[in-house]
Amino acid sequence: KVLGGIDALPVPAGDEAKCEELPDGSVVVSSRVTGGRLFNVFRFTDEHNGSWGEPIFSGETNGGCTAVENACNGEILMIPAIRTEDGKKITLALQSVPLGPGRKSVGIYYKEVEGGESSQGFAADWNGPYNVTQKPSAYSTMIQLKNGNIGFYYEESDHIAPRGYDMVYKEIPVHEICSGRYVSVK
Repeated sequence: KVLGGIDALPVPAGDEAKCEELPDGSVVVSSRVTGGRLFNVFRFTDEHNGSWGEPIFSGETNGGCTAVENACNGEILMIPAIRTEDGKKITLALQSVPLGPGRKSVGIYYKEVEGGESSQGFAADWNGPYNVTQKPSAYSTMIQLKNGNIGFYYEESDHIAPRGYDMVYKEIPVHEICSGRYVSVK
């Protein structure tokens, strides 16, 4: 069953989309687009039905996930975390993209989410980015490990194309990605 029906176009100007569930049960789609990401949120009206909002660009113009001079696959991930300022448990959204210019300097943006955000609210005002590498780099994916750290897998190269990329894995603590503002829930 396709969310919104078979004719739904939640990110018509994007491709290579990824989805994650928000804390309130809504679904966010994140898609590559030149200069950043394209986000849209699906809200359920009951257990089987709902609708997509408006697709919204996330990039430099709205404090979003900026990808300078590139459109590249990235990963979106929701994780439980603790805000260090007050010890409150929250949900943290992580979004990876090549920071650029071009396909280099893969990094991770982050922001607190509660659920109930509109597409416009979700797309704007991200924090970071944390720079994973400054080398030529492109596609990336991530998952939260049992110890709370982020398992980050991405393409990286010491050379300019056409040689291609090496696949690199790094384990990154949440507090490192977020400059100490959040820690993982273990």
